[in-house]
Amino acid sequence: MSGQAAQWLCAFITTAFLQADGAVLEVSADTTNLDDLVANSEVVLLSFYADYCGWCRRLKPQFAKAEEKLRELNSKVLLAQTKDKALKKRFNVSMVPAVWLFVNGKPMYRHWAWEYDDVFDFAHSFDTMSQPAGFIFRSYIWLRSLYRFGIKAVFKSLKMEADHPVQVYAPYMLLPMLLFLLIMLLVSVVLIYVQIIQICRARRRFMELKKAA
Repeated sequence: MSGQAAQWLCAFITTAFLQADGAVLEVSADTTNLDDLVANSEVVLLSFYADYCGWCRRLKPQFAKAEEKLRELNSKVLLAQTKDKALKKRFNVSMVPAVWLFVNGKPMYRHWAWEYDDVFDFAHSFDTMSQPAGFIFRSYIWLRSLYRFGIKAVFKSLKMEADHPVQVYAPYMLLPMLLFLLIMLLVSVVLIYVQIIQICRARRRFMELKKAA
């Protein structure tokens, strides 16, 4: 058996064992080759956490619940977690919790996660949606999660309770706002294009008149 095949088999057995035991795969620079792990999994969500972090302790059971549900659905998405300082340094993770997305062995971007559905909806979309619908849906989930992770905390500091209208309806406005911004961007591009065409035509006419004179 070649060295590469042995590494792949080791990663597969470790993942299968931990998942069968009902636990989220724990990644460590000392015991797990992260490069092999993400290379042999189409999609990986890696959660960086710390034992002292209250938000991490809040997310950890939600992350495990999402992993269990995805496993029941035979998802192609692998959920893993790490508190390894060397891996945090490698990916410049200075704040936790931080959930990194890997696709086809490559790190893509950070996903904000706060609730169970922030993790499950985002991950499960890789099983149920193709591009561009998957990209649009995950962008919405990313914004919704960011709202919960950061903006909601600001609302709370402003003494806006959970039943405040802003708190209740703001998440449902994220997707319409995103679509509105995309439409406005497209309209702006079209208007600029039309303006450039008009300027070019006016310049061409001016040059023709100048030559005729």
